Amino acid sequence: MKVLATGAFDGLHHAHIWHLEWAARQGSRLVVALTVDEIVSRDKGPDRPFNKWNERAYCLRALRFVDAVVPHWAAMETILRVRPQICVRGSVYEGRFPDQSIYEKEGIQVLFSPPTTSSHIHATEMKLIGDEYSD
Repeated sequence: MKVLATGAFDGLHHAHIWHLEWAARQGSRLVVALTVDEIVSRDKGPDRPFNKWNERAYCLRALRFVDAVVPHWAAMETILRVRPQICVRGSVYEGRFPDQSIYEKEGIQVLFSPPTTSSHIHATEMKLIGDEYSD
């Protein structure tokens, strides 16, 4: 099943990675619809985004569990282009995702990734990461 995750991902951080990794596990293919610069500026202020669309897309494409990155202007346009079965948003949007009804009306299941804290990055995972680079 194709999973869609949407967002600005401006200033990519551990909670974004957690969210996208969780989203990828909900299906067989993860497409990230990355909000275009004009919309980020409109929604978050004239000093945003911190990083331009192509720079944010480059970072997202580098994640092994992201299969594709596409520009995102509006929900319906993205739905028609990507044709996902699932849309995943971060837990902070639960109960306040204005486009949720648009997705559900199109038969797309809307899921919210669980909240995260730094504690989700366990010591064993850090050890494994460190082991990859040991001599």
